[in-house]
This record gives sequence, structure tokens and C-alpha cells, in this order.
Amino acid sequence: MKLIQNKLSYKINLLILSLVISVIVIMSALVIRNSYELLTQTLGTTAMEVAAVTSATIDPSEFNKIQTVDDTKSDYYKNLQEKISYIREKSGSKYLYTMRKNDKGEYIYVIDGSEEPAEFGQVEKHYTEFDRAYAGDSFINNKLHISKEYGVLVSAYHPIVYNGEVIGIVGVDYDVEKGYIILRKMINNILILAVTLAAFALIIGFIFSRRISRPLERLAFATNKISDFDLNIETIDINTKDEIGNLTKAFNLMVTSIKDIIKDTKRSTNTVLEMSKSLFKIAEHVDNQSSDISQAIQHVAEAITEQAYDIDKGSKQTGELAESIEKVADSINAITDIFSQVYNLNDRGSDAINLLIQKSREEDEAIKEAEINIKDMDESYQKISVILDTVEQISDQTNLLALNASIEAARSGEHGRGFAVVAEEIRKLADESAKSTEQIKELISAIEDRSKKAVKSMELSKKVSVEQNNIVNEAGKIFKELSDTIKKLAGNIETIEALNRDMNLKKDAIVSMIGAIQESAEEISAVSQETSASYQEILFSVNQLKEHSQTLSNLAEELGVKVDRFNT
Repeated sequence: MKLIQNKLSYKINLLILSLVISVIVIMSALVIRNSYELLTQTLGTTAMEVAAVTSATIDPSEFNKIQTVDDTKSDYYKNLQEKISYIREKSGSKYLYTMRKNDKGEYIYVIDGSEEPAEFGQVEKHYTEFDRAYAGDSFINNKLHISKEYGVLVSAYHPIVYNGEVIGIVGVDYDVEKGYIILRKMINNILILAVTLAAFALIIGFIFSRRISRPLERLAFATNKISDFDLNIETIDINTKDEIGNLTKAFNLMVTSIKDIIKDTKRSTNTVLEMSKSLFKIAEHVDNQSSDISQAIQHVAEAITEQAYDIDKGSKQTGELAESIEKVADSINAITDIFSQVYNLNDRGSDAINLLIQKSREEDEAIKEAEINIKDMDESYQKISVILDTVEQISDQTNLLALNASIEAARSGEHGRGFAVVAEEIRKLADESAKSTEQIKELISAIEDRSKKAVKSMELSKKVSVEQNNIVNEAGKIFKELSDTIKKLAGNIETIEALNRDMNLKKDAIVSMIGAIQESAEEISAVSQETSASYQEILFSVNQLKEHSQTLSNLAEELGVKVDRFNT
């Protein structure tokens, strides 16, 4: 064992093999790790963007109202499920869903936009990623989830916040099976290339060391024979530490022994010829493998270039989305200004209604007082009518007395003439009094009719006043409810403004992330092109190796022909 370790061929083989294996292992590990991280980070970021966009489309107040199976029949639930399904299809996600905690602390499905959606309230297995998202942190699982049932997925979770409290989460399971297949193929190709290069390096090292050590050993043996002029002597063992020592001892003893040198040369020539042919076959095999790997690298470069184009296109669309979000923000500000005016008008309307209620009450009191006065006046007219009846009776009696007096005066002759004149005057006065009484009765009757009509009108006004008071009171209640509704609407508008500010912040973050992804894609594209160019250089070197091995084989054959000329 110590003799093998002291040989120069062993040292050369060990050094070359160690260096090649170290370089291959390090480069393979770096490439595999970077490719894995690039796959998970890029697609994980994409999944998080999908989760953030989905969360932004959800109205937290409406989402918080979805508590039972009956709530799933609402238009908002159906529309939101369609939106989530649309986002899932357009983003390339495999699963897109929303969840919340129930009273038992279990995670249940609320809205599922997948092709085969889970039912409302279905309990999901507990994962720590849910807890992190429910704590208010957006979370990307950078580890690939691989299973036969779901395929290869990378997951991301985003909280749904309402009034500063997390009321649910948005989950995205992004399908990365195509990228994972490409990664596996690349790993297999790297391993094949690594094994091929290691074997190639080992063979080259072995050939190189054999070409150095064996000729030296044979040369030392031959020189010992030549020094003794013995062309048929056996091999002489020389205890040396390495081939250089053996060569030194052989040169000290070298004299002749051409025959042994020729034999050794023949054997070496045959060995070189066989090794050169083997090397040529190995070079051809490496060339075939290299062509496949070159095509794979070219495909990866083309895919990365297409991805860079898609990312650039996505960056432009993100810019357009940012402009739309800014326009929405301007519209919300305009709505806020209009709502402030509506709020002021509502306050003024409430004040006007309160004043109208007060005036209606004063009008009602005035109508009641007028009704009392009209009734009192009607009673006074009734009393006047009684008095007029009495006056009419007195007038009739006076007229009758005047007639009797006239009759008596006529009987009295000349003496009763003056009394007759007085009686006539009394009769005239009685007639005039009767006529005046009749006129007064007519006026009183007309006034009574008007008073009754006034009483009816007053009663009608009273009913109208009561209805008016009811309407005014109802209007006051409506304005009160309207005021409360406007206050609630003000709170909702403040929530919308907060969500809009949050959406603007997330929009800026998405624009920044898209820019970073675009820069990374450009760098990766450049690296892939450089890798492809480097691999072309490797192919060129392999072709040169084939040519050199063929040349070496030809030289070995020529050398064999020349050595065969010697007789041993």
C-alpha cells in the first residue's frame, strides 16, 4: 500500500481526481441550489402577488358578513367567487381560496375559486403557515410541496384585514411542476456531465500517469539489462521511492540492452494505441452527451428570454394598473368631497325639519285656540238668536197693543186722536223693530252657517294638521335615520380611503418587485447566454480531443511499424 502511495502515477491520479471531483461537486451544488432558490423565490413571489391582488379585490365588510351557508347564496358571494376563479385562471394558479377561523379555532374554507371548490365551512388541516398569515404577516413558503395528488406547488398567504383586525386569509397554491421538471432534467444533465467529466478526468489522469510511470519503470529495467549486456535477463527489482529515483538508478546502470528497450517500446506502443482508441470512443461519447446538454442549455436560454419578455410585458401592464389605481384614488377623493356636501345638506335638512316640527306644533295650538273661539262665538250667536226671538215676540205684542190702542182711540173720537197718532207711531216702530229683528236673524243665520262651515273647516284643518304633524314627525325620523346612515357611510368611506392608501402602498411595492424581477430576468438571460457560449467552447475542446486521440492512434501505429523492424 505504501508503494502504491509513493508512486508518481498514484499521486497524479489522486490530485487530478480530487481537483475534478471538488470542482464538479461545488459547481453542481451551486447551480442546483441557485436554480432551486430562483424557482421557489420567483414563483413564490408571483404567488404572493396573486394573493395580494385577490385580497385587494375583497370588500372586508362584506366578507365579514359571510358567516353561514345561507350567506353563500348572496350576489356578493357569487360575484366574488367568480372574480377569484378568474384571477386563478389568468394568473396560472392551481388553487386560490379564502379561509377564516371558526369558533373552535379551526381553519375553514369561505370562498374557493378552484376548479373543484371546497364547500363553505369545510375544515382544513392545520398548518403553521396559516397562523403566520393570520397574525397579519404575508408569508411565502419557499419549500416546494411535492405530492402525487396535488403535484408540485409553492404556496403564499396574505391576510384580509378589517378595521385593523385580521378576519381571514387568502391562500394561493401555485403550480410549479413545469419548472420543477426542467430543474430535475437540469440536475440529471449536470450529474451525467459531472460523472462523465470525472470519468474522463480519471482516464486522462490514469493514461497520463501510466505514460509517465510505466515507461520509466520499463526503462530502468531495460537499462539494467543493457548494463549487463544481457538481453534475456529477468526484471531487476530496485527499491526506490518513486519513478524519478528508479530512473536515476537505471541511468547509473545503463549500458546497452537495446532489445529490452525495443520490447518495452512495443508494449508501450500497443498500450498507447489501445488507450488512444479508448480515448477516441470516450471523446465521441462525451461529444454525444455534450450535444444533448447543449440543446438543453439552449432551450433553457430561450425559455429565460421568453420569460424576460413576459416580465417586461407584465411590468408595462403593472404600470397601467398603477395609473388606474391613482385614478380610483382621485375618484374616491371626489366622492369624499361630495359626501361632505351631502353631510352638510343633511344637517341643514335636519335643522329645517326640526323647525318645521316646532312651527307645526305652534300651528296646531293656534288651530285649537281658533276652534275654541269659533265654538264660543257660535254659542254667542245662539244666545243672540234667543234674544232676537224674544224681541220679535215683544214687537208682535207691541204691534198688537198699538192696534188695540188705535181701535180704542177711534172709539174715543176727538179725544183719542192724539193717542191714535202715538199708537200708530208705536205700531210703525214695532214693524220696523220686527223688520230689523228679521234682518238680524237672517244675518245671524248666515253667520251661523258660516260659523258651522268654519267649524267644519277647522275640524278638517285639525285633521290635516294632525296628518301634517305625523308626516313631519315621520320626516324627522327619516332624516334621523338618514343622518345615522350617512354617519355609517362616512365610516365606510374612511375605510375605503384607508384601503385605497394601503392599495397604493402595495401597488408601489408590486411595481418595485416587478422592476427587480425584470432586472433579475435580464441578468439571468445574460448568464444563460454566457453559459451557452462557454459550453460551445467545451464542445470545441472535446472535438480537439477527438482529433488529438486520432492523431495519437496514428502515431502509435506508425511507431509500432518502426519498432517491429528490430529483432529481439
